[in-house]
Amino acid sequence: MFGMKFVGICLFSFAVSNVSSAHNVDLDQIKNFKIEPPHSSTMVRLSNMWATYYYVPIFPIKGEGFPLLSSAGRKLGPFLARDEWCSAALEGTVAIEYSASKTVIYNYAGTGSWLQVECGAYYKFKKSGKVRFRLAKGPYGDGAKGFILYPYRTVAVRNIPYGSVVYIPEARGIVIPLKNGREFIHDGYFFAADTGGGLRTNQIDIFQGVEKSTGLSRIIKNSRRNRLKIYIVKSEPTRKALYKAHQMWSTDLTWGDF
Repeated sequence: MFGMKFVGICLFSFAVSNVSSAHNVDLDQIKNFKIEPPHSSTMVRLSNMWATYYYVPIFPIKGEGFPLLSSAGRKLGPFLARDEWCSAALEGTVAIEYSASKTVIYNYAGTGSWLQVECGAYYKFKKSGKVRFRLAKGPYGDGAKGFILYPYRTVAVRNIPYGSVVYIPEARGIVIPLKNGREFIHDGYFFAADTGGGLRTNQIDIFQGVEKSTGLSRIIKNSRRNRLKIYIVKSEPTRKALYKAHQMWSTDLTWGDF
C-alpha cells in the first residue's frame, strides 16, 4: 500500500446492468479461492491499469534501535533497525515476533509533526519518516474504512470505490506457493479495501500477506508499462462474501493462514 495513507479516494461512476451471479459465495470459497468466473454482463473494464504489491514484513523484537511510536508520540514497545523501521513505514503494517508463539501486528496510524527516522536512503517517500503506528485489529493488519487486510484478496486503490469487487483474468489459474507450505490456485478476484499515498490513479496495489514475492509476480511487474486487464464486477453474492471476509467481526482469517 506504499505505507502512507495520505490520499483520499476519487470515486468514479460506471454503467453496468445490475446483474448478480446466480451462485452463492461463502467464506470457505473466499479462503480457498474457489469463486466461479464472473458473467460478462457483470464486468466493466478499467482502462490503462497496472499493478504493484505490498506485504507485511516480519522482524524479531529488539531492545534497541528506532521505536514504533503512537500518534501521541508514545513508545509502543518494539524497536527496529533503521532499514526495518523504514520498511514497516513503507508497507504500512509490520509483524513483530515477541517469541515463537507470539506475533503482534502494528499498523499505520497517521503521521506525526516531526521526522523520527530518515528513510531517504531506502526510498523517495520522505514523509514516511513521520509515520506513527498502532496495534492492528486484523490478523494481517488493517486497510481503509474499517476493513481488515486479507492476503491475496485486498487491493489498495485510489480511483476505485471502496468495497468494489475487482477481477483480474490474468490472475486466475496462477499457482501461489506459500511459506507455510500451503499452495492454492488463484480465482482472479480481489476486493478494494485499502489505499496508499504513493498510488497513481490507474494503479492498484495487491496485498500479498507476508510474501514479498509469489506466483503473482508473473503478472505484477511493478511497472506502469505492464498494463493489466482489470475489471469491476457487479455481483452482490461475491461482494457480500468479500465484504464479510474483510470485517473483523465476521472473518475466519487468522494469523498463519497464509
